[in-house]
Amino acid sequence: MHSLNAAAIFGCEVSEAKSYLVPFEGQMRPARHAAKRATHGWDYGMGAKKTGRMFQPFGLSRPDEFIAFLEEGWRERRAGISPDSINRLLAAGDVEKVRDAANTAKAQTWIDAYFAKWKGLAQWQRDTVARVERDGYLINSFGRKLRFWNFEYKNGKRILRDREEALAFWPQSDVGDMCKAVLPEMERVYAGVGGELQSTTHDSFLGDMPLAMRGAFVAAARPVLEREWPELGERTGLGFFRCPADFMFGFNWGKKTEDNPGGLSEWKS
Repeated sequence: MHSLNAAAIFGCEVSEAKSYLVPFEGQMRPARHAAKRATHGWDYGMGAKKTGRMFQPFGLSRPDEFIAFLEEGWRERRAGISPDSINRLLAAGDVEKVRDAANTAKAQTWIDAYFAKWKGLAQWQRDTVARVERDGYLINSFGRKLRFWNFEYKNGKRILRDREEALAFWPQSDVGDMCKAVLPEMERVYAGVGGELQSTTHDSFLGDMPLAMRGAFVAAARPVLEREWPELGERTGLGFFRCPADFMFGFNWGKKTEDNPGGLSEWKS
């Protein structure tokens, strides 16, 4: 998924997503990493200005490079800021404000490319915000209700100010309720292999167990985690939603690195 997004956003091949480097967060980073980081924000309504400020598409660029980008955008699409505005900022010595404008404009091209690929997601976001503006609340797939109060009114229309909260509520609360539903079963799975469930965080479970029992653990845990969820509805030709599970094992907490060679790494059967 992240490689598909990287290809759509940055123009690389899907197979190159892990090696194709793009300017991101003041470094040259793999396109897959950048896509994964950015799309999580866009899924919950993060806009171009915040994206540009966080991820700095032109953080490594010379002024002539981001100025040329802005001039091209204005010439072709009237996007970004005008050449007159650029010249006024430069005359005042505000080069970084020009960079910020370029970061915002570039971020918008990333966002446009992402939602051009996933048109259904863009429509879901519009529908969700419209539902809150109409009803004043959302109810997730498990009956959990969240009421919204932060609106402004323009020309008799109610406008939601908490757009990101509205877009995050449904998927985030669904995941939370799904994890709570399987929590007792997961506790029994850990105990069944001589281990102990230690904690849960959003969509993950963490525990101690004998490493030699990892095969038995996966065999017991997978059907629990990948169960059907009728609460999320049925899709024609696909059936009920199932959530695929990943498993990682290590001798020590944390990600496996040169400094932590016993850390968590993906285990494949």
